[in-house]
Order: sequence, then structure tokens, then C-alpha cells
Amino acid sequence: MMSEVTCEACGSAFERTHGSQKFCKDASCRRRRTNERGRKWRKTASRDKLNEAQRNYRGRTDQGRRWELKSKYGITLEQWASMVSYVDSKCEICGKRVDNPCVDHDHVTGAVRGVLCRDCNKAIGQLGDTAESLQRAVDYLRKTQLGRNVPGDRSGVGIQEHLF
Repeated sequence: MMSEVTCEACGSAFERTHGSQKFCKDASCRRRRTNERGRKWRKTASRDKLNEAQRNYRGRTDQGRRWELKSKYGITLEQWASMVSYVDSKCEICGKRVDNPCVDHDHVTGAVRGVLCRDCNKAIGQLGDTAESLQRAVDYLRKTQLGRNVPGDRSGVGIQEHLF
């Protein structure tokens, strides 16, 4: 016993397939109802709830990572996976195996340089992303290692020679 009714969302006539059916099964109508329900929820939900929902969505799907890689670095998730596989999931500086490697990129040109662990990526960033600043850090470490293995001898250990 099918009866023809009007869809409460789009106003089109449809045949009821079960009891109290109020909406047609048209895909565009369903999409519009889903979007409207989402708009209402986003309007009334707190910022914390919205952030939590977004984190949950990103955790369930790879859409967040896809968007981040494309918008920030101009690469696809497949290209990133290929880069990580090429270095066998190891940091290209320290060689440590990493579960969630960082995208290392040049902040001036935006070009992706490679795959690094979080610590090495932060270190390069803190040193200003330049080979010159990194070389100064290496020179400093070499200079301050002089006399380090001689007990009681503080000469050649950087600023300490001025203090003692």
C-alpha cells in the first residue's frame, strides 16, 4: 500500500516505501539535508566540540594529511609516502627510525628537501635554515670540545676559560 506524499525538504512528490517516510530518496535532496544538518550543528556547537570533531575526522581519514601536504608543500600523499619509503622511514640527518616523519622544506622557496625526525627538523629551523648558521654551530662544538677529556683542565672550553 504505497501512497504519494510531498518531500518536506524539496517539495517533490514521491511514493512512500515505508510508514512515516517524510523525505524523498533523491541524492541531491539528501545531500542538501545533510549539509543543512551540519550547518545547524556547527552554528550551535562550541569551539571545543568543533575542534574535537575535526580531530576525530582527521584521525579516521587521511583527508587532513592530504590537504596539509598539498596546501603547505605542494605534494600529494602518494609522493610523500614514496619519499618516506625511499629513506626507509629514517631521518635523513640522524638516521633514527621515525613513525611520523616531518616534511623538511625551504621556508624561502617552499621546495621540499626531505624527510626528517621532529628534533632534526626543529634544529634546522631554529638555526635559520642556512648552511652558514649550521656551520657556525659545528665550529662552536668543535672549539668547545678541546680539552674536554682532560680532567681538571678547563682551558679551551669556551667561555669557561674566562671564568676560572
